[in-house]
Amino acid sequence: MAKTKKEAAPATTADAQKSTDCVIKPSSVSPPIDTSKWPLLLKNYDRLNVRTGHYTPLPFGCSPLNRPLDQHLLYGVCNLDKPVNPSSHEVVAWIKRILKCEKTGHSGTLDPKVSGCLLVCLNRATRLVKAQQGAGKEYVCVVRFHADPGGEAAIVRALDQLTGALFQRPPVIAAVKRQLRIRTIYWSKLLDYDEEKHMAVFHVSCEAVLLSQKEIQQAATTKMHYNPSKTFKRRFFSANSCLFSNSIAAALSHDLNHMTIQ
Repeated sequence: MAKTKKEAAPATTADAQKSTDCVIKPSSVSPPIDTSKWPLLLKNYDRLNVRTGHYTPLPFGCSPLNRPLDQHLLYGVCNLDKPVNPSSHEVVAWIKRILKCEKTGHSGTLDPKVSGCLLVCLNRATRLVKAQQGAGKEYVCVVRFHADPGGEAAIVRALDQLTGALFQRPPVIAAVKRQLRIRTIYWSKLLDYDEEKHMAVFHVSCEAVLLSQKEIQQAATTKMHYNPSKTFKRRFFSANSCLFSNSIAAALSHDLNHMTIQ
């Protein structure tokens, strides 16, 4: 006889929630207790302390993938892929108008020339904005040097110097107030360097990446300028799970049409 193939285990948590009900079913099974060696005063204690798995299931709550659309709009957070040029406030206003929310908020201002992860909190989830603003971030930055900085080793040394707690003043063109502040850079890594074009790409994990050009120029001993960078990760949200504003509008219209047909 041919051996029966075992069913493949769900690859992700979402697949497991779709394949099962994720509901704990009531039962009357109680764990056995041996009181034969217990003291005399505790005789028949197992009959007094009855623990069963029986309970009355309540029709409240559900798994995250089975929640209705209005619950997602009330407590949801959108990991949005912010495009270049529009400001963070403009992007949040788009989402508010598309989803018809009463209030929205974002977890940190990105400059207009910066793209990448922008967490948009909807309605009652806006109370989580402060908790997300202090979380760590990861950026992928592109730098063009005006002259040879001394090779790849010189850039690595410059990035090592700009690690830890640093005094920062945002550049002239920035979306935040230009005041001296202390920001922490946890680590940085050089990804690529083009010796002919004097361009470097590095990955940095930090509290805020608004390094002025003077700081990097002093560390690298040559003039340079930033190209638009990309926010790669915000705490647990990465660029791999980002959504575009047009895809959110298309998904919302599809769900509303499906609800109307039903």
